[in-house]
Amino acid sequence: MNGAVSKTVEPLRAPRVRIPASPLLDSSNIFSLLIVRYGQIILPCGLFPKIGYRMGRKEIRLVCFVLGFNIIGLCSARGEDLPLKIFGYFQTELRQDNDSGHASNSFLLQQLNLFLQRDLATDWTSFVNFEIINSYSSFRDWGSFNLEEAWVSYRSSDQFKFKVGLQIPEFNNLNIIKNRTPLLPYIFRPIIYETSFGESINLDVLTPNRAYAQIYGSIPSHGLKIDYAGFLGNSSNVRTSEQVRAMAGGNSLQSGVDTTNGFMVGTRLGIRYKGLKAGFSTTHEKSNTFVGVENFLNQPASNYTYIPLVRLGSDLSFNWKDFAVEAEYADARFTRDIAPGLKVEAEFFYVTLGYYFNDYLFVYGSLSQLRIEEFVIDASVDSVGDTVYSGFAMETDVVLSAAGFSYTFNERLTFKGQMLLADLDEKRALPNNPNPYYRTSRGIDRYAVAVSIFF
Repeated sequence: MNGAVSKTVEPLRAPRVRIPASPLLDSSNIFSLLIVRYGQIILPCGLFPKIGYRMGRKEIRLVCFVLGFNIIGLCSARGEDLPLKIFGYFQTELRQDNDSGHASNSFLLQQLNLFLQRDLATDWTSFVNFEIINSYSSFRDWGSFNLEEAWVSYRSSDQFKFKVGLQIPEFNNLNIIKNRTPLLPYIFRPIIYETSFGESINLDVLTPNRAYAQIYGSIPSHGLKIDYAGFLGNSSNVRTSEQVRAMAGGNSLQSGVDTTNGFMVGTRLGIRYKGLKAGFSTTHEKSNTFVGVENFLNQPASNYTYIPLVRLGSDLSFNWKDFAVEAEYADARFTRDIAPGLKVEAEFFYVTLGYYFNDYLFVYGSLSQLRIEEFVIDASVDSVGDTVYSGFAMETDVVLSAAGFSYTFNERLTFKGQMLLADLDEKRALPNNPNPYYRTSRGIDRYAVAVSIFF
């Protein structure tokens, strides 16, 4: 198939496009007046200078972001020797859900990513990625607004590069490009990569989503390309703002920092040969996630500090004629039992088979499964009226079947359709007992159409 650029190395993606610099922002867009008084903002509008809008603290950060973004655009217009590239992606959808007989319809701005990129010097590049999820609105308490990436990179050659700063590390094939929605055929990505599910699923468990230092490259050898990466990041013990507010003397504490003396360490090793790409990934860290559980399960406190958390991943993708196949596997487990017979582990795989009808139309079918083994602490009252705490094992099994298409209208506009059928099964059992005493199942059907834009 002539012109199918994406088929040579990365299957299941729309044709790659060049990313030009977006038109620079006009300084006239900057708001004329910004008054901060007693923790509030009074912002007169440009068209109606006599009408003010009063904003609370919750929205101040968003206004400051918009104002700062305009100032960046103005500065870039003056710095002609170092142009700032502003571009991004977004995807909006219309879907129908049927959850165990309950039907609903909804529009949703599923995801928007805004990128800022500037070349600092020869072989040095800086990059910032802002991400908006689920029709974000701070006023309505919808979705989320995140700083996903902010890094600087140096490229000595294809064989050696490094990045420093907040970044998405190389782990399996899809992790690094999961937010490039126009380059993927899916509306709903494989579940551990679907950022719009992040409000209900801890997406950091199976894949590392944040690192701060990484070396990587590609070494040619006998017609092959050997890809490698090694990275460092914080462990999962990062203090949240809620924890700071809840702790005594919280004014001296800081959110967003690791509370332990260890790091997450990760690697990826892969090969590429013509249309074939394969790799193996792993990470290791020590977690204090379960500190405090000893108070309920009558276990030594040492059992719940610095529990090793290990992730393993593998990926395979290839093209054959007009067919494309992509598959991944990921496993995350705490290597120490939380209590006798209670362990925490998550396992995931997906496989997608697709066919290119031409350079524009791609159809596919996909099957995936997510299995989570964890524990729940239950409280009961004994015969003398004392509260007794006990743990029981809980296993959640999610099987998803999907079919869909993507149609690349041009390099900036892609139309998509997808059907997703999900079966959820939950079982609860006593420790070391294979027979569950509680079990529930439910089915969810979802049908959606979407448009994905590169701007």
